Amino acid sequence: MAIKNSSIFIQPAAELLNLADWQEISRNQAVTWVSFIPVLAVRNPSCQLHPQILQGLHVTDSTFDPWQDLGTRYYIQVGTRSGNTAISPVPTPMKLSDIGVAFLKAREGLAKVDPKTGTIFPYKDSAGNPTIGWGHLIHPNEDFSKGITVARAQQILDSDIAAKVSILNSQLTVRPAQNQFDAILSLVFDAGAGSAATLNIREPVLKLNAGAAVIETDFTQYDKDKGKDGKKVVDFGLLKRRKLEWKLFSQGDYAGAS
Repeated sequence: MAIKNSSIFIQPAAELLNLADWQEISRNQAVTWVSFIPVLAVRNPSCQLHPQILQGLHVTDSTFDPWQDLGTRYYIQVGTRSGNTAISPVPTPMKLSDIGVAFLKAREGLAKVDPKTGTIFPYKDSAGNPTIGWGHLIHPNEDFSKGITVARAQQILDSDIAAKVSILNSQLTVRPAQNQFDAILSLVFDAGAGSAATLNIREPVLKLNAGAAVIETDFTQYDKDKGKDGKKVVDFGLLKRRKLEWKLFSQGDYAGAS
């Protein structure tokens, strides 16, 4: 079975290991949950040889490959699982990484910039909504008719990101890998965050919370915009973005950040 890389964090755990504090799980469960909560992989529990704490799916220690060694047994800390859902033992709010911000800015673009003064002016997005800077939808009480500086556009972007990060954190009951969080945040930023009580982008978050596999169509289904007749049609620009977000989510590929 080929296991794609998600994130990497491996440390010896022999001095910390007390199997009374850990609950044994199956290999399939370990593969599903390792991106959300720490999984302990032990080759020989009786003598505690080569125990490793895994977070993510890639292993660099060639002396012990916990995914290929048939003698490996897998454990999670007691209290980190509820039914079929893996939960973070200590839920910690996540942030959009610096490279995640670069990825988002590359996807949004900075439009309507005066080449002489550098002033940024409002424009209408593909759906006809008044927008400025890096994808900021202008609210009725906002007036940017005289334009803004790049520094002001950055302040607005930081505020928009913070709001959507807060909403996304409120909906996650697991701690995904950083690239997964960054990918979903880009999707939420573009396709609509909803509110703290309800998130418009449901499938990736619901599946992560349930420990289920997120698939490409959970991203690419959000590829439509209103056409001239008001009906929703596939927007190939959106589809391209969804595919880049999926590549970031599934492979940790930030190639779209430039």
